[in-house]
Amino acid sequence: MQVDVPDVALPHIPPEAGNMVTDFLDTIPKAKEKVKPIDTFLETMSKQKAAQCRHEEVERRKYAAKVKAFQGRLGKSASAPELAFTGVRTPPRPNPAVSLNVADEDRWLPPKIAAEDVKVGMELQGVRGRYGLNGVFINIGAPRDGFLHTSEWRDGFPEEQPFVLNERIPVRVLHIDDEGRIFLTCRTGPLERPPMFKIPAIQDSDIEAFDALSESDSIEAEVVRIALYGVFVKVQVPGSQMVQALLHKNEMTQELKETVSLGMKVQVRLLKKDDWKQKKVIGVACAE
Repeated sequence: MQVDVPDVALPHIPPEAGNMVTDFLDTIPKAKEKVKPIDTFLETMSKQKAAQCRHEEVERRKYAAKVKAFQGRLGKSASAPELAFTGVRTPPRPNPAVSLNVADEDRWLPPKIAAEDVKVGMELQGVRGRYGLNGVFINIGAPRDGFLHTSEWRDGFPEEQPFVLNERIPVRVLHIDDEGRIFLTCRTGPLERPPMFKIPAIQDSDIEAFDALSESDSIEAEVVRIALYGVFVKVQVPGSQMVQALLHKNEMTQELKETVSLGMKVQVRLLKKDDWKQKKVIGVACAE
């Protein structure tokens, strides 16, 4: 059967529409080109993340090796916080004055004491807290922990960090400053300390004055600071100002290590090592 199809007029398509379609098709390859840098960036990020993971794994293994070696030296199981003085960084704890490995009933904390009741010369007992730049904080039961500087850890030279978590530490109140900060000492004897030495910048004239000396010349010096790696002394020679010099622990006599204290006078000699004049670092050793 034959069907009559009426004539239908097709809609008019303006030439601009065709141009739009053509322009759209042309943008597809350009869009793909723009995606390539993103793919490259994501690939680079993945490589960096993988490298970071490998680095963290290496550091974890190094840390585990240090823990194992330290445990071997102690002959017992050591917790991570006990390794703080070996140079291994440990994450902060909410209450670092006690060990999380110690049962609650075995933990000891000092009795509470009001800030106004803390007096210079008072004998107290505390427990080790967090480490500072040049010492350790001690929880003595006051609202603010006391600070125990390296030079006050013991009589003589502090060969190593002697404080273990959860062990009682007998201390004396050495000083309380205007801000209420409490400074402690484990040393015996008087509580008077010499004033802090203001370190001047070493000048060329100072280096020339010291360079005129021979390494056998004896110089009188005074101990102004004690660190774990040695003591700092203030020293002056003809033609120089009063400057600071380092007496490394390897250059100290055993007698000095047993008796050294702030303000102590010692006889030293100049060490002319490497490029000390260019670095302007004055090193000394105990005079024989």
